[in-house]
Amino acid sequence: MSGAFPLSPPTGVHTVEWQSSVASPLRVAALGPVDESDTTEVGRWGERLVYMELQHAHAIAQSEMAVTWVNQDEEAGLPYDLVVTAPGGQVDCYIEVKTTVAQEKPIFDVSLAELDCARRAGSAYALTRVFGAGSESVRIASLRNPAEHLGSGLKLLMRPV
Repeated sequence: MSGAFPLSPPTGVHTVEWQSSVASPLRVAALGPVDESDTTEVGRWGERLVYMELQHAHAIAQSEMAVTWVNQDEEAGLPYDLVVTAPGGQVDCYIEVKTTVAQEKPIFDVSLAELDCARRAGSAYALTRVFGAGSESVRIASLRNPAEHLGSGLKLLMRPV
């Protein structure tokens, strides 16, 4: 299912088209609840869910694409969490997963390394948002080639840390 990003954009910001879907209740139930206070656990929960959803989608489509979760054993420190490759190893897409327990959270952190990778990879890079981690109503939204949208809908927000 595709559609505009489910949140109303701030005044003066254009809506960017995100591909959105509802996560499989069976896969969400298999993952179970998440400790909302542990941001690392929340992030891994979302990565695991997107990995499982992609594995399932490629199996159903009888695709020969391989899905690799680069952080499966430990954080790899790469500017993406998943890689989808074609037979022969050619990368189809690098996927960075951003997860929140909130049902609506329009602002999220993106590192300079992630922005640079998105710029270099172009249409072979996707940002994927997981909303409602650990709840019964998990939504997933994905934006392919986010660097293309900088200046036409995505804005860089800098805040002191």
